[in-house]
Amino acid sequence: MEVLRYILIIVLGICTTALLAGVFAEIPIFDIPAIGALFGFGLFVGSIALWYYILGVFFGKMQSTVSNLKQNIEDRKEIERLTQITRQNEQEYVTAKRSYQYFSDLKIKEHLKFEPEQNPMERLALEEVAVERGIIDHSPMHEKLQHLKRFFR
Repeated sequence: MEVLRYILIIVLGICTTALLAGVFAEIPIFDIPAIGALFGFGLFVGSIALWYYILGVFFGKMQSTVSNLKQNIEDRKEIERLTQITRQNEQEYVTAKRSYQYFSDLKIKEHLKFEPEQNPMERLALEEVAVERGIIDHSPMHEKLQHLKRFFR
């Protein structure tokens, strides 16, 4: 990208110098070789500086736009990934809750005692079913969720 920028600066500088030299060629003072050469060199340096500034601004804006687009793409990918994880967790919760509704009270008590390291969504569904049946009086997972909601507000 930088090489392209410098090539454009030189080419546009030469073209601008040629155009301006043609415009100023009719002025009699520039017929003196030393003054004409000095003026031509000044035109060339000036046009190079002008194009360096103009293309610097253009390429700078283009580079910031490209980096913004890359960041937006990364953000969208992250949002899509989080959305997919949320849908998967929701599906696990619904499936587990449907399954636990058909368990006996004894089986639910066993799961509550011996599976504290299970999937959090399954644990949430298990505790909901246990609270609905009166096996436990509260759901620790719901308390944790409530604390998280308060924290993120």
